[in-house]
Amino acid sequence: MKKTYVLLLICIVLIAWQRQSYAQNIKSEIPRIKYNNPGLETDLAVGLWSSPLPMDFDNDGDLDLICGEFVDRFTWFENTGTREKPVFAKGRFLKNNKNLITMDLEMMRTAAVDWNQDGNIDLLSGDEDGRIAFIENTGKIVDNMPVFKPVVYLKQEADFVKFGALVTPYSVDWDDDGDEDIICGCSAGYIGFIENLGGGDTPVWNKPVRLKADDQIIRIMGEYWPVIRDYKF
Repeated sequence: MKKTYVLLLICIVLIAWQRQSYAQNIKSEIPRIKYNNPGLETDLAVGLWSSPLPMDFDNDGDLDLICGEFVDRFTWFENTGTREKPVFAKGRFLKNNKNLITMDLEMMRTAAVDWNQDGNIDLLSGDEDGRIAFIENTGKIVDNMPVFKPVVYLKQEADFVKFGALVTPYSVDWDDDGDEDIICGCSAGYIGFIENLGGGDTPVWNKPVRLKADDQIIRIMGEYWPVIRDYKF
């Protein structure tokens, strides 16, 4: 009978703990104090790790700002003045017709460039775990904000086996075919299955696949180490 491997109970405990902590944080959230002073000017800021990109994103002749930050989102500041005397509107998070435009992780570093040479300034952004994403500017303006397509992570010809940052590999014959595969966690919270396709002492590896539960990708934020056991019920 084929063995069934399951992740150790600690993963379930971590999920429950995470949900409980999130619920407690929501309940205890303290409202932020507002100025309630229309027309008041304050320092332009987005918080820790800000990376401003001065470009004419809306093609109106002046330099606007898109800022990355420590977390996974981008803030749009429209220049309502001129190049010589810029005046920036209130910051708003970049979004398209679906959702906010967000990276998979945090601490990104972003560059602005017309990547596909269509006359619109796109974004290239490096993620916390080293991946690089392309965010295409559609050239459309909605509510005085440039519209970008969803984040697409760039691909390359395979070299070394990777699964993000702070990887925690575990060797196990996951698919019960007689060779050792790799199950690993990472700082992004995913659990990866890297299949050993054979090759003996020089194994050939397939690309990582994120494990799912109930057709949903498993993601447990924070550092953890998946441990494999053969449970027989």
